[in-house]
Amino acid sequence: MPRIMQGRIGLALWGSLILGLIALAIISWIQLGQIGEDAGGADVEPYRRLLLSSSVAAGILIVLLLVVTRQRMAAPLQRLARTLRAGQPPVPEDFATTTPQVRDIALLISRLMQEERGISNIVETQQTRLVSILDNLNVGVIVLSEDEHVLLANPAAAQLFAFTQQVDETTTLIGLVRDYEAAEIARSALREQAAAVGEITHGGEPARTTRLVASPYREGRERRVLLAAYDVSEEHRAQRLRHEFLANVSHEIRTPLAGIQATLETLDLGAIDDQDAARPFVSSALVEVQRLTTFVESLLDLSRMEMGWTRLSLQPIDVGDIIDRCVGMMASMASRADIELVVDLQPGLPEINADPGRLHQAMVNLVHNAIKFTPAGGRVTVSADSGNASVRLRVRDTGIGISPNDISMLMNRVGQGDESGMRGGGLGLAIVRQVVEAHQGEVHVESDIGQGSVFSLRLPVAGDGEQG
Repeated sequence: MPRIMQGRIGLALWGSLILGLIALAIISWIQLGQIGEDAGGADVEPYRRLLLSSSVAAGILIVLLLVVTRQRMAAPLQRLARTLRAGQPPVPEDFATTTPQVRDIALLISRLMQEERGISNIVETQQTRLVSILDNLNVGVIVLSEDEHVLLANPAAAQLFAFTQQVDETTTLIGLVRDYEAAEIARSALREQAAAVGEITHGGEPARTTRLVASPYREGRERRVLLAAYDVSEEHRAQRLRHEFLANVSHEIRTPLAGIQATLETLDLGAIDDQDAARPFVSSALVEVQRLTTFVESLLDLSRMEMGWTRLSLQPIDVGDIIDRCVGMMASMASRADIELVVDLQPGLPEINADPGRLHQAMVNLVHNAIKFTPAGGRVTVSADSGNASVRLRVRDTGIGISPNDISMLMNRVGQGDESGMRGGGLGLAIVRQVVEAHQGEVHVESDIGQGSVFSLRLPVAGDGEQG
C-alpha cells in the first residue's frame, strides 16, 4: 500500500512540475511580446534575456521545491514500508513530524495491525484451549468428512478403539477403528442427517461396551459427522448387579415367606387341633419369621449406615473377647457343616477403640460367609495380630474363592460375585465394609477361584472419644 501511494505522489509532483514550467513559459512569452509592443522598435534584447533568466531561475526553484517536497513525503512512506515489511506495526510517534496525510496513514495501519494481532491472539488462545480440552476429555471424539475420512481423533478415542496410528488425509474410519458397526452408525447419521446412537462390544477379558453418538453438522458447505464414544462397561455392570441384587433380595424374602405359608396351610388343614403335632410347625414358622426379620433389619441397617444415620458407641475393647464371642456363636453352624473352626490370637494384643456391637456384627458376617462357602472337611481360621499402631483381624477359609474381577465389587450391597456361587443379598459383606470404614479402618480381600479367601480388617488401637 505505501509503495503504490508513493508512486502516485511522485506522478502528481512531476505532473505539477511540468504544468508549472509550461505555464511559466507561456507567461514569459506573453510578457516578452508585451514589452516589444511597448518599446516600439527600441532594443528589447536585454529585457528578453533578463526575463528569460528570471524564468529559468524560477523554474529551477520550482523544481527544487518539488524535489524537496517529494523527498519529505517519500521518506516517511519508505520508512513506513520498511516497518511493515518487518511485520511490525508503525509507531504513530515516529511520524509526528511528517505530513498529516502520512501521520493518518501510519495511525490507521497501526490500529489495523493491533486489531489483527488481537484477533489472532484470541483465535490462537481458543484453539489451544479446544485442543487441550479434547486431549484431556475422557470421551472419545472423532470428526469425519462426508466420505468417511478422519479429520480429527483425540487420545480418548485412541484408547477406546485401541489404535496407535497417526491421523492424516488418507485415514478412513473403518481403517482406524476396524469396526463395521461404528462405521454404520456414522453412515446412518450422514444419510439421515440426524443423530444416530448405538453400542458396540469389544472382545477381551473383561469385555468392554462402548456407546456411540454420531451427530451430523455443516462446516461451511461441507458436511461433517462428530462421533462421540463413551465407555459404558461399568454402567452395564452396575445395572446387571442391581438386577442381581433385586433378584437376591426377592429370593431372601420369598424363601421364608414360602416356609411360613406352608406351615400355616398345614396348621389350617387340621394340625392346629393337635398341640403335639402343631408345635413343630409353629417353631418352624417362628424360625422363618426370625430369618425374615433379620434380613430386613440388615437391609435397613445397611441403608442407615450408608446415609450416616448410625452413631457408634466407641470404647476400648479386647479383640480376644470379640473373637471368642463370634466363634462361640458360629461353632454349631461350623459343626453341622463339618467345618473346622480355628482361633489363632497373637499374645498381648492391644485394645482397640470400637463399638463392640458393630464389630461383633462384622466378625459374625465374615465367619458366617466363610463357613457357608467352604466345602465340608474344610477349615476356617479366625486370627488377630498387631503392628503399626493397629490391630488386624483376619478370617481365612479354604472355600471356593472369589474371582479377581469381582473383588472390587464384593463389598457393595449389590452382590457377592457370580463366579463364587454366593447367594443372598450381599448385605453381610457390605455391612462389614460400612462398619470398618465408620471405625476409620480398612478392609482387604485376598482370593482366587478354588484357592479360598482371606478377609482382613485393620483397626486403630484404642483412643478416646466417640464417633457418629
